[in-house]
Amino acid sequence: MNNQNDEWWKTQRTCSEFSHIFKGLLLGLHISGKITNQQQSVVYSGFLITYMGTPLWITAGHVIEEIEEIIQNPVNNFKCIWLDWASIPLLADIKNAFKGTLRRNNIDIGFIGINLLEFNNFKENKFTLPFNLPSNGPAVFSPQHFYLLGFPKDLQANNSYTAVCLPIEEKKYSEIKNKETLPKEKFYGKVVNFADNPDYQFRIKGMSGGPLVGVSFDIKQKRKSYSLWGIQSSILPKSRIVTVEPIENLITFLKEPDNFFC
Repeated sequence: MNNQNDEWWKTQRTCSEFSHIFKGLLLGLHISGKITNQQQSVVYSGFLITYMGTPLWITAGHVIEEIEEIIQNPVNNFKCIWLDWASIPLLADIKNAFKGTLRRNNIDIGFIGINLLEFNNFKENKFTLPFNLPSNGPAVFSPQHFYLLGFPKDLQANNSYTAVCLPIEEKKYSEIKNKETLPKEKFYGKVVNFADNPDYQFRIKGMSGGPLVGVSFDIKQKRKSYSLWGIQSSILPKSRIVTVEPIENLITFLKEPDNFFC
């Protein structure tokens, strides 16, 4: 992209606007409590889907494992809320919710079941937009650009949090250095610097489980189309290459009854 006008999609201004437009596609989970006499909190990234009429919170499999570890250990003043952008936070009943993970064959997917009360509250609040996941796979769609949504840990402090939208440049497997431990059957992308503020950076840690959104623009019609493209799983910190679970892996996972009804 030699022309500055071609870089509009990865400017901080554009991403800030998209962070507001797409924030309903991101559903965070905020867990807090007192551990070893210290009040601690963490925000996990994820998103809401409906699959064959069932609402699920989707995230990375290792995120679910971390949540399970928190639940199993004694925590005083335990509190868990959904960050659905409503003025009154919605309590999350994660202790009693059914959960599942897929961690075999280098896949990193997890979910928490959403109960009827929670889902009705989401619909009533009208802030959270569930992805309606088709059982036969994603629709044919050719994104022009990709964006990663999530809650980076660097922007979490004192029970405050910030959702971000980061521009992602797709990378072929052959283009990635130090890829010996990386599987080929993934989407790979580089978190690129903002074109209008290249020195502004923060670590991506905390964004695992956030959705990768593919976006296509029709300049003449002044409209955009978007689609869920995958689930952010891991990152190579030095190169800022992210590994994303393709949405097809999620659909395959949900089709297996032993996973879905665990």
